[in-house]
Parts: sequence; structure tokens; C-alpha cells
Amino acid sequence: MKILIIAITLLLTGCLLPRQEPSNINWSNPDETRSRVEIKNDEFTKQIDYTGPNVIDPYYSSDYLMMRAWEKASKINYQVYVADHYYGDWRFYNRAFDSDGNKLDFVLISKKVLDCYSGCTFSEHAGLNVTEAYLRKHTETGLKFKIIGKAGEEVFTLPGGYIKGFLDTVNIGNATQTPPTQDSATNKP
Repeated sequence: MKILIIAITLLLTGCLLPRQEPSNINWSNPDETRSRVEIKNDEFTKQIDYTGPNVIDPYYSSDYLMMRAWEKASKINYQVYVADHYYGDWRFYNRAFDSDGNKLDFVLISKKVLDCYSGCTFSEHAGLNVTEAYLRKHTETGLKFKIIGKAGEEVFTLPGGYIKGFLDTVNIGNATQTPPTQDSATNKP
């Protein structure tokens, strides 16, 4: 009984919940992202995984929006990862477009029914495969995109500072490329 009371207390105080980012983070500041990117180096697969933080405030939404990248054999693949949770009927997401009208490389990762009490709540997770050059074009303006399905759509936005901070971290973390510092870019000591 004593263990049950301790477990309930820890759960209610948030100690057993996954780490959540504070709601007052300024994602337009690249430093906020740089300090929160997780880097995992797998010695067996020889792959480095970079996972950015969720930019959607967990106190207001259960959706998830982040960037991730994989580096293997000096090749880096980038992906915008989005999880949309909604109530009603399946949306059957199958494509995405950015605010410039470009069709993005959409990959459905998973979908499931979260619960059905008096109606159902669904979750669809998707990835948008993008290039580093594409992301670099959005470091100032951010990336606004819409995922679309047969029965619904949703708009998401990644701030430019978030994208810049993530790219900086990946470039510093990989051995094939190091971003220039301000001094080396201007050739000043």
C-alpha cells in the first residue's frame, strides 16, 4: 500500500511523466534548439541520430512537431516529424505542401485509435523528408506546411530559429562538415 501511495504521489507531481519543455521557450532563438537536440551515436550501426525538441507546447496540445536527422557513412538525411492527435473520424493523411505550394516527400509512419468513449480520438504520425538545402532556405522565415488527408487537414509551423539551431547542431556534430564561425567566414582573426 505504501508503494502505491508513493507511485501515485510521484505521478501526480509529474516525476513519472516524460520530460516536457517549458511553455515559455522562444523557438525563434536558435540557442533554445541547440541546447535541446539529443545526439545518439550507435557504435554497432555506425549511425548518429539527431532528435530535436517538440516545438508544440505540451500544456495546450498533445500534437508533436520536431526535426530529426540520421547520419551514416557521411550522408545525412533530414526529416520533419509531426504527430497529429484529433477527435472525430480518421483523416487518412497522405500528402503535404509547404506555404510556397511545393509538394513535400510525405511518409506515413503510424496511425492508431487512442480511445473511443463518446466518439474516438485518433493519432497519425508522419515524416516529411527534406534536404539540408531546403531547410537552409527556411532558417529566416520558418517552415509552414499543411498535411492533407482524404477527410481532413492540419497546418503546422517550424520557426526559422528552430531550424537554424537544429542544422547548426547537426553540422557541428558530424565529422564531414563544420559550419563556419563568423570570424572564419570573413577571414578575420
